Amino acid sequence: MFLSSIKAGGVHLKPAETVDKTLSAAELQRTEPDSDNSEELTAYFFQAGVDKWYNQLKECTFKSDFVLLLPDEVNSIIRNWKALKDATKENSSIPPTKHIPDQLNSLVERIDNSIQTHFHASSTLSAQGKVFIKLSSRSPKDSKTILKRASERYEKIDTSKYTLNDRLSLFSELMLKCSCVSSGKEAVTIMLDSCRIAEDLMAAYSEDDHVLKYNVSIVVRGWDSRISPKCEFRGFVIDRKLTCIGQYWHHLRFPELDDIKEQVGKDCLEFFETLKEHLPVPNAMLDFAWLGPGKVILIEVNPLADGLGSFRGSTGLFGYEEDVLQGKASFEVRLCTKEAQKHELQYVMDPEWRKILLVDQEK
Repeated sequence: MFLSSIKAGGVHLKPAETVDKTLSAAELQRTEPDSDNSEELTAYFFQAGVDKWYNQLKECTFKSDFVLLLPDEVNSIIRNWKALKDATKENSSIPPTKHIPDQLNSLVERIDNSIQTHFHASSTLSAQGKVFIKLSSRSPKDSKTILKRASERYEKIDTSKYTLNDRLSLFSELMLKCSCVSSGKEAVTIMLDSCRIAEDLMAAYSEDDHVLKYNVSIVVRGWDSRISPKCEFRGFVIDRKLTCIGQYWHHLRFPELDDIKEQVGKDCLEFFETLKEHLPVPNAMLDFAWLGPGKVILIEVNPLADGLGSFRGSTGLFGYEEDVLQGKASFEVRLCTKEAQKHELQYVMDPEWRKILLVDQEK
């Protein structure tokens, strides 16, 4: 969503000037990019990658290992994605991955080696050998393979007496669980049918020069089975100040969160003080996992700027221009206070999810 909005013209761009005024990486650590400069926005996007903050914040987040992505491998993933799209009929969805290109066999082996080397020790918090795979920028949470696995599990559960909120909560949890992998083959499979992965790699890679304009790598992260939709929160940071926090899964109603709302806010504020000086960008969206009083984990750092993460799909229960998000009002924690109705979800829910979750109501 971040990069597609730039490419699709969701952000108004000024004509390019002869003199390159794009901010350097060091400058992007101190200031927000120009919303009219697509190059600055893209650079700011990659500046927030896990590789830019993990060494300083490793004690605050999941154990991670980085697997180098070679330009030829990036090109192979991009070409595979374009071939999938070309072979898909208009208004049809991309199918799950059936074949891994031979050019990616070495990548599969390197990911296998990372899992075997770093995630089989009994000392790791995660289940042995189980990991979560992402790019240093974003995750393949939109993978068609993950969707297929979650859908198959969902169909085996009798949801006839579930409310729509219960169905959405269940399916969100299944999507999380089905993103867990234990091999290089599984990891590459879900990356190949993810639009988010393809989009980020196309932004990072120069097809004309066959080089990476921005460093991207595959991040192998320890799997933590405690993470669930109800424990995920998104915090908003303006000028290195945590201004507000809302549910990450902001369309889900969890009544049990009402009684711990203040505790979540208190814990996240205290946790933020330990990491704010090490953030790679001054304005960001931080994804937290709240696992109990005093127990907070940093999941992700996402860039935030006008035209980059500023749309409602990312800001959730807050508006980007709201005083509270911009730090002009008192800190606030927001929760979803009522169960969403069908008409409220139809235009915000992913079309593929809609087919699965609303199928009974549409018959």
